[in-house]
Amino acid sequence: MPSLRLKNIANLMFDISKAPCRGLTNTFFNERNKRKVYEAKQICSTCEFKKECGDWAIHNHVLFGIWGGMDRKEIAIQRDLQNVVLPPHYSTSGFTKWGR
Repeated sequence: MPSLRLKNIANLMFDISKAPCRGLTNTFFNERNKRKVYEAKQICSTCEFKKECGDWAIHNHVLFGIWGGMDRKEIAIQRDLQNVVLPPHYSTSGFTKWGR
């Protein structure tokens, strides 16, 4: 049976203010641009927080961007390999603004 684990951003075990990706939103959240994805993954490859960042993405609802050197498809693969099952995201819970 898959495990259910969810981590909150407040539980990050590293100081994100010291991460080399800080301030590079256009590089890390631009998956359509292959050059930007390559640049982001290169930055991640030298980052001391790569494992923690990737683990956080695997255990949370990350839908966009490069996290721990992985894009959203690679994060999904890691979730499958690690048997991580996330609870339904609020946007897919069945609740709609106009009808319940």
